[in-house]
Amino acid sequence: MSQDSGNDGRAVIGLHGWFGSATAWQPLAAHLENSQFGYHFMDFRGYGSRAGASGRFTIAEAAADV
Repeated sequence: MSQDSGNDGRAVIGLHGWFGSATAWQPLAAHLENSQFGYHFMDFRGYGSRAGASGRFTIAEAAADV
């Protein structure tokens, strides 16, 4: 469901755009500050690794998933 990078420091959540997926963040991974932050990149319902997930696919539902 998510791709993680960095350590257990301050959490940073990366959300993909419409019709994207968490893999969109891969090219950036080598440039992230990993010593102080932990990065979490998740897929919204219906996208990427969650393509088969059911739901209403609303902004409120996506916010609750995050």
